[in-house]
Amino acid sequence: MPDQTQSKPPARSSSYPWSQDTTSIGGIGPKLSMLLKRLGINRLADLVLHLPIRRESLTYWDGALPLPDGPVVMRVDVQAHKPGYRRSPYRILACSSALDVELFFFHAYPQTLLRQFPEGHGVAILGRPRMQRGRVQILHPETLPDDAADFRLIYPLTEGLTQQRLRHFIGMALAQFVPPPEWLPKELLKRQQMPDFATALEMIHGPHAEDKPEFEQARRRLALDELLAHQRRLLALRRHQEHQNVAGLKPSPNIAPAILKALPFALTKDQKMALQTCLNDMATGQVMARLVQGDVGSGKTAVAFCSMAAMAKAGGQSCLMAPTDLLARQHEQTLRPWAEALGLTLVFLSGRLKAKERKKALEDIAGDADIIIGTHALFQDDVVYSRLGLAVIDEQHRFGVAQRARLTGKGQGVHVLAMTATPIPRSLAMALYGDLDAVQIREKPAGRKAIETVAMQASRIDELLDGIKRVMGRGERVYWICPLVEDSEALNLTSAEQRQEWLHSKLGTEIGLVHGQMPALNKDDVMARFQQGDLQLLVATTVIEVGVNVPEATVMIIEHAERFGLAQLHQLRGRVGRGALQGRCVLLYHPPLGPLSQERLNILRHTEDGFVIAEEDLRLRGAGDMAGTRQSGVPYFKVADLVRDQELMADAQRLARMLPDHEALRALDDLFAEGDLGDLRLAG
Repeated sequence: MPDQTQSKPPARSSSYPWSQDTTSIGGIGPKLSMLLKRLGINRLADLVLHLPIRRESLTYWDGALPLPDGPVVMRVDVQAHKPGYRRSPYRILACSSALDVELFFFHAYPQTLLRQFPEGHGVAILGRPRMQRGRVQILHPETLPDDAADFRLIYPLTEGLTQQRLRHFIGMALAQFVPPPEWLPKELLKRQQMPDFATALEMIHGPHAEDKPEFEQARRRLALDELLAHQRRLLALRRHQEHQNVAGLKPSPNIAPAILKALPFALTKDQKMALQTCLNDMATGQVMARLVQGDVGSGKTAVAFCSMAAMAKAGGQSCLMAPTDLLARQHEQTLRPWAEALGLTLVFLSGRLKAKERKKALEDIAGDADIIIGTHALFQDDVVYSRLGLAVIDEQHRFGVAQRARLTGKGQGVHVLAMTATPIPRSLAMALYGDLDAVQIREKPAGRKAIETVAMQASRIDELLDGIKRVMGRGERVYWICPLVEDSEALNLTSAEQRQEWLHSKLGTEIGLVHGQMPALNKDDVMARFQQGDLQLLVATTVIEVGVNVPEATVMIIEHAERFGLAQLHQLRGRVGRGALQGRCVLLYHPPLGPLSQERLNILRHTEDGFVIAEEDLRLRGAGDMAGTRQSGVPYFKVADLVRDQELMADAQRLARMLPDHEALRALDDLFAEGDLGDLRLAG
């Protein structure tokens, strides 16, 4: 058995103050810490780098009728507290200069409210007034400082966390944040008109956020820092791979007929070319670092399986890591019969296995298992591989560089085959995956029908509903995508929750709902019910855009399609038409459409080539259209936008190669480290 400690890259240090856990802040316990982790916030650094998504102007109200339509700021004098009993709300009686007001709180902490709303004192509050039984009531108002600005910053949230609470924690983290040593050359900062790091944070979160030019200067500074840290990780991983030997596991460069015979279909020309490229890579004696780019439904999984089967015939193990339990199970169901046809042993491992099942899986992995399929559980400390030779990473953009290194560190000289369902323009792929050599699959499997794509005004939604009833009557399934989870004060958009309720009232059947704020287990349960046919219609946000395979799903409805980016629309459309039935995509839009939105929808209607769409998306968004501000299907960055910040990506690549390693740059590595998994060091 190979020594699995030899090939692990050095771990990052945790000596910098921003590496501290969020629980080091007063008021954040285990429960709040879990809520923050849903937002990707694990450390103090993650809190201060959790940037606002927009700015809302505040309206002041003196209490004079009629009631305002939305949330307002008003000053009230607190008169008395009325604690609730059992399920009744906690009430606070107050008054303004013009009227009496009742403040209502459910699931309240009395001590907190007594501190925030002291009796006999005046308090500035923000909330939405409503008239009930002749009294003005405000549900869960926020308190504001006396010198509050005439706007507030809105941050991304998760269920159970309020804007007020999150802003408080960000403020506390900023107060503890020790300004790091400067890592960027002074000449660069001057040329780019960028502030130093500490000033940039103040501009982003503080009163300067009102100034849009200064906000953008600060954002670009943080984006460059993040991209530089990413490039340093890629460079470190490339150097690490160059020093690895493949431990004698060299599959034959010839495609074995028996492997092809195990598949229930013939490979396309592009699939054969991609497979041959991978086999040639692994036969060289050097560690393979290969990225397979394939459009939705192009057959990347078949290429991965054939590569894993070739590794098994050479005496090695392979693992396939998927980002979610649902996708990992999907791969297991697809690959198990293929593996059995070749007499290969396939093992499944995820964090949801029962203790007895997990123990058996770990024994098999340390023994004679040929192919292991799973989630992040594949690189946990107690997982020991007997002869790992190939790591396949599905949905590459969902995993960080450090996570990939943890997995390949489980063996000696492990080959890497990464897959992404999002065609990315070559210029971006080179910058994002500098340590991986790309091969493309553009040809679709034989018999796959083109998806019919139509654009329809939202005013015709009742007509669309009649069509949905006919589709569901045939036993087919439908996706309905909304841009928001819940109703928004600032954006006049239909939320997923609203649409679910509306569809239930119209169709009289159970309607599924999934969104990114749901716990992963609940989300997977709903998706599983949709896959199994227990649910025929699923309302969702873009959380379903990647990976899920439901052959019976034939209709994709995208509401407010004008709000989405072109690549994201293409990814969503790819969820349907994956079986023998005809797939259809309806782009519901609200006129009037701007020129760029109109061009975006027209492109989608006239082509299904993901690589063409990716290039067009880059061109359109480069022209200034920032709808759907993140490129779909590329690695997640907290600050950087890979279309808007292409020039900064080039600077980051150059700086990563040019700057000698020193203490300040190691501080940068820690600041933008990928969660708490450890990171790579760029030495020398």
